[in-house]
Amino acid sequence: MVDKKLTTKELTTKELLALIEKHESNCAIRMANIERKFDSGSKRFARIEMQIIGIYGIIIALDILNRVI
Repeated sequence: MVDKKLTTKELTTKELLALIEKHESNCAIRMANIERKFDSGSKRFARIEMQIIGIYGIIIALDILNRVI
């Protein structure tokens, strides 16, 4: 985000380039954090998915056992 001070004066090419590079650096850090959160979320999702599959197995096994007994 550009400061109000910067909008009232003309910026040189070097100043603009510095602002853009700083912005790109901040965006890269944010993206790295977002990707890390997605990765941890997908690991957690995979674990929950395996638990659900296990519960399905138990339900099916109990149903079969109930029909046999």
